[in-house]
Amino acid sequence: MGSLFKFISEQYPIIGLIIVVAVITFLAAKYHLSIQQTKKKVDELPCDAHEKTLDKLETKVDNLQSDMVEVKKDMVEVKSDMIEVKKDIVELKWNMVEVKSDLVEVKKDIVVLKTDVSAIKSDISGIRFLFENASFAFAPTPTFKRKSPVSLSDLGEKIAEEYNIAEIVDRNWPTISAAIKALGTTNPYDIQEFSRDTAFTDSIRTKKATFFTESDIDRLRVIAYKSGENIYSISFIAGILIRDRYFEENRIEADDDVDKQDL
Repeated sequence: MGSLFKFISEQYPIIGLIIVVAVITFLAAKYHLSIQQTKKKVDELPCDAHEKTLDKLETKVDNLQSDMVEVKKDMVEVKSDMIEVKKDIVELKWNMVEVKSDLVEVKKDIVVLKTDVSAIKSDISGIRFLFENASFAFAPTPTFKRKSPVSLSDLGEKIAEEYNIAEIVDRNWPTISAAIKALGTTNPYDIQEFSRDTAFTDSIRTKKATFFTESDIDRLRVIAYKSGENIYSISFIAGILIRDRYFEENRIEADDDVDKQDL
C-alpha cells in the first residue's frame, strides 16, 4: 500500500493530465451528441410538401374567413327579413281583429234580418189565413151579427156557452185588461177592433201571444175543431166577450156609432 501511494505521488502530473484529457473528451462527446440531436430535429422539420399543405390550409382558412363574412352579411339580411315578416304578422293580426269585428256586426245584422223576416212571414201568414177564411165571417150562420154594434149570433152564443170560452177570457183577464189599457184610449171602436184582432192573432200564432197563454190558445183551436167552425169565428167570439167585459168594467157606452168606421 505504501509503495502505491509512493508511485501516485511520483506520477501525479501524468495522472492529472490523463484526468483532464478524459474530462475534455467526455464534454466533447456530449456536445457532439447534442449537435446530432439538434440536427435530427432540424431534419424532421416540415419539408416542401408540408409547406405546400400548410399553404393550402392557410388559403382555406382565409377562404373560410371570407365565407364567414358573407354568412354574417346573410344573417343580417335574414334578420332584416324576419323583422319585416314580424311587421306583416302584426298587421295581419290587426286585420284579423277588424275582420272579426265586422263578422260580429254582420251576425248582428243577420239576427235582426231574421227577426224582421220572421215578423213579415207571420204577418203574411195571418193575412193569408184571414183571406182564405173570410167566407166564414159571411156564412149563412156566422157566429156574429153584422149590425152596429157587432154582437154574437145565436150560434156564437151557443158555442161560447157550450165550450165555456168565457172561462178562457176570465183566466187571462189581468193580462188582457192591461194590454187594452196600454192603448191609452176609451174609443169603443178602437177597443173593439183591438180585442178582435188580438184574439185572432193569438189564435193563429203569428206573433207572440198578447192575451192568452199557449195552453189556452191550444184550447181555442180544439174548440174550433170540435165545433166545426173556423178559428176566425172562435177567436171572434173571444174578442166580443173581451170587448163587452172591458166596456162593462170601464163604463164605456157601446152605442150605435161603435162600428161606423167598420163600414
